[in-house]
Amino acid sequence: MKTNNTLRTAIPTALFATATGAQALPAETTTLAMSGTPKVNQKADTVYLMIKRESLKAEGWPWERVEVKASEAEETIKELLEDPDVLIVEKDTKMHTQQSSSTEIDLDRYYNDEGYAEQRIFKDASGTKMRLIEGLQRIQSDRTMRIGVLDGGFEVSNDIEYQEGYNFVTWETPSIPYGPAFQNGDSGICDGRDFVSTHGAGVTSIAAAKTNNYIGIAGVAPNTEVVAGRVANCTGNAFSSEIAEGILWLTGYGSSSNGTHPIEPVEVINISLGGEGACPVMVQEAINEAISRNITVVVSAGNELTNADDINPANCDGVITVAATNHDGELWEDLEWNEGSNTGSVVDIAATGEWVRMLAENDRISIGTGTSMASPLVAGAIAAVKRDRPNMTPADFERALQHSGNPLTVETTHYGIGGGVLDLMKLMDEAGIPRAQVPVNHALTGERERFAAALLHPKAVQYVADTGTISDNLCNLTEVDGRDLNPDNESTPISLFRVAKGSPLTPADPSATIIDQLDASQNRGIIELGATLDTSAYDYGIAQCDTTTGLGCNQKDTIRAVDPASLVTPAACEGRIVASRL
Repeated sequence: MKTNNTLRTAIPTALFATATGAQALPAETTTLAMSGTPKVNQKADTVYLMIKRESLKAEGWPWERVEVKASEAEETIKELLEDPDVLIVEKDTKMHTQQSSSTEIDLDRYYNDEGYAEQRIFKDASGTKMRLIEGLQRIQSDRTMRIGVLDGGFEVSNDIEYQEGYNFVTWETPSIPYGPAFQNGDSGICDGRDFVSTHGAGVTSIAAAKTNNYIGIAGVAPNTEVVAGRVANCTGNAFSSEIAEGILWLTGYGSSSNGTHPIEPVEVINISLGGEGACPVMVQEAINEAISRNITVVVSAGNELTNADDINPANCDGVITVAATNHDGELWEDLEWNEGSNTGSVVDIAATGEWVRMLAENDRISIGTGTSMASPLVAGAIAAVKRDRPNMTPADFERALQHSGNPLTVETTHYGIGGGVLDLMKLMDEAGIPRAQVPVNHALTGERERFAAALLHPKAVQYVADTGTISDNLCNLTEVDGRDLNPDNESTPISLFRVAKGSPLTPADPSATIIDQLDASQNRGIIELGATLDTSAYDYGIAQCDTTTGLGCNQKDTIRAVDPASLVTPAACEGRIVASRL
């Protein structure tokens, strides 16, 4: 990630994404956007200043917003910086949604979600191999995830589980106050306009639409509730100050300046917005707060075929920045319209962003193109991983994405796409979510159970103890079968290990303890695991791993979880169980 120095003033930025069908605005509005971009309805002779004051820190949000004449802005900034109470002054930058186009289509019903059959992001028939369904099948936890979306154009939906929302846009005309009304049509939001963006509805549905409910589409992260922050106006324009406020609210902060109250924090935030220039200080501070609370912030890279290092918040420290590909696994470009995915050193991963099915008003299915569509896809994938690995930090995800992507199917000149194209199976491997479970059986079950009485006779137990080869308590012995780990590798031992609950299931994890190891000549055998396992504190796994040399201990795709439910105590051992030494 590019490191941004703390600035006393910020460089004003221009809007940069394109959209179609925008309503023409009056002549007196500013023209800071690139051609084809809807403009912010702001007087041409005014700018907004964001002022951070020491005296406001106690209120939770130390920034205030002031409107000044453009001709007086620099002088006002100088005067403000002479005030000891003023810590930072920067111009409020403008941003826009990063969607190229949106086209509504009618689809026949299909099993089970109406539009699932046409959702190519779940199909691996052509170049892109994101393996979303295969990865989702590995999830063991059923806990509900909580995703925050900062956007505009949210719609009432039967296919999205909105838990709560809040409006941070108060500058548009007619003015909508701060408050819980956040969807188009709520309290007059966007009423009477010829063009109304549904960008937020589309972005949210890609990440978190309900699954298996016979309507709409399937989101990438099932069983997910959404907290929506309306930070963009009816045509998809936003100020960085609203984005910063929204991030802080989603982290659980409340502020008297905007009327928000503390909420349950989300675990992942998606921001499909951006503008030119360095990361604004207030946005970076809000992101830092989110990261400190283990909240991963995912942002789009932008659609100008340029360097994402010059786009914010894509260039903010600590965020996951997402570029876009087409369905064939090539970098998304549309040279006819002079648009396509931004790339750069700040990009962490790429995902499909061309012709992605999503929801519009009244839950109708539409198609969107742009990094705005790729970003929620990755946010949903991260939420799916966090369901099983809640302790993974934003830095953990950044490292995992760097090592889990696939290359573009056709290499083109670009500024960088981080780890490559998203592959959820490989991301799950990096997160230590096993590809399968293996059963473990008590050593005295099956064909040996008929000998249990004799083997547990006191003289037999004493004889076993005297030999010193195995435990003196046969009821603590477990048979482990590793024959499906890697049939082509017969030279590496199989190790049984445990990790702290919720940690990556790999013998290389810092919390890992090697319990026992089978000889390389064996692929199944007896290990002293114990008749009781502490499954409340630990997860257990087996791997082809030589604990002496470290050989194979980082080969993540062959690790298997041990299924504790499969370990059944034989009748002969009732009353003989000794608490596990683990």
